[in-house]
Amino acid sequence: MAVDCVIRKTTGALKDKDAYYVDPLTYSLIDGDALLGYVEKNFRVPSGQVLDAVYSVVEQMVCFLQIGHRVEVPGLGFFSVKMKAEVERDGEGVLQIKDARYAGIQFTPDKKFARRLMDTKFTLVSHNAPLNYNHLTDEQALAIARELSRGGASFSLHQFYMKAEKISHTTALRLLKRLAKEGKLEYIGARYHPRYRLPKE
Repeated sequence: MAVDCVIRKTTGALKDKDAYYVDPLTYSLIDGDALLGYVEKNFRVPSGQVLDAVYSVVEQMVCFLQIGHRVEVPGLGFFSVKMKAEVERDGEGVLQIKDARYAGIQFTPDKKFARRLMDTKFTLVSHNAPLNYNHLTDEQALAIARELSRGGASFSLHQFYMKAEKISHTTALRLLKRLAKEGKLEYIGARYHPRYRLPKE
């Protein structure tokens, strides 16, 4: 097995420099319920038991992170809090911070975990290099959906993403979800690999 990837032409300041980058494709989102289902099936650990353990770990992590600790999750890696703040001098010329706020999580993967991922293989699925725009109109999206839904077939997020080319995986997912919510597409609630199709007339 391998991760599919495509070559994309850069935009912005480098668009005229004939510069390219490689973009790995995400087949689909494995959400929390799906992940728990796979764990239960493949490792014979009840999903409820796993979920209880995960919630307990998360709650304890939050407690430690919010008082300045760096936290290790065995087998996964290390977590710490990132922050943003403005630095200014007060009326006496002493450096102070202003508007200190949370700015995300710093994650450092466990060495064994990272080494296992080093074995990941990648396969180029197209020798074309489309520009990586991040916009697709509803009409363009529905035209792609009609092509993928010929004969009443359904299609996956991955199929839509590959056909669209111009948008990111995250944008494709958001677009399909919105079109389904608006009734322009029909969402098929497969547990592990959700699919879409045109509504039946």
